[in-house]
Amino acid sequence: MLKQIITKAISFILMTYFLVSVVQAAPEKPRDIIESATSALIKELQAEREAKTLSPQIIQGLAQKLLIPHLDLTKVSRLVLGKHWRRASSEQKEEFQKLFITMLMNTYTTALSENIDAALSRKVNYLPMTTDSSTVDDITVRTEINSTTGKPVPINYRLHLKKDNWKIYDVTVAGISLVITYRNNFSSEIRRGGLDKLIARLASHNNKRSQAKLINFKN
Repeated sequence: MLKQIITKAISFILMTYFLVSVVQAAPEKPRDIIESATSALIKELQAEREAKTLSPQIIQGLAQKLLIPHLDLTKVSRLVLGKHWRRASSEQKEEFQKLFITMLMNTYTTALSENIDAALSRKVNYLPMTTDSSTVDDITVRTEINSTTGKPVPINYRLHLKKDNWKIYDVTVAGISLVITYRNNFSSEIRRGGLDKLIARLASHNNKRSQAKLINFKN
């Protein structure tokens, strides 16, 4: 069930994620970043497809190069582990973060490869942003993706300002938070076997994925 929820969520998220590099003196508005990222992502995917060079390997490279800089990796990892983050050693935190992000990148690559037609065709609608009541440095960018069922799928991006750059730390798709979903799943594993066992499982999972052949699809 967890895998189905996450894969479905990521297939939508990847259509509008932060796949552009922004270098400037002042932080750009979060909504502007997402809007420009959407057009940039679609443009790159279309160009690769027209050149018949689009492949899961290309998608994985784009995700690794262009997505990671716009994520607050430490905050995402801390929120996912919850109370277990506070109890973890520095070595455990570092290892978990590395393995967790690698797992996300693998999942992103698979999800986008399997949903490439939808990624190139569905329209993104932008809704008014909302701010956290306690701080102006925490913003939710609200969007909707047109779906085949006729009912738009709401996608909310949670961002905070970190060193003059807006960084994403959670995404909610149709009311389902990726952070909370992973936290609930990982928390159950940690209670059963401890953090080290979870880290070992993630390492094994990533190793199997790296050895497996990436999904192929027709250009």
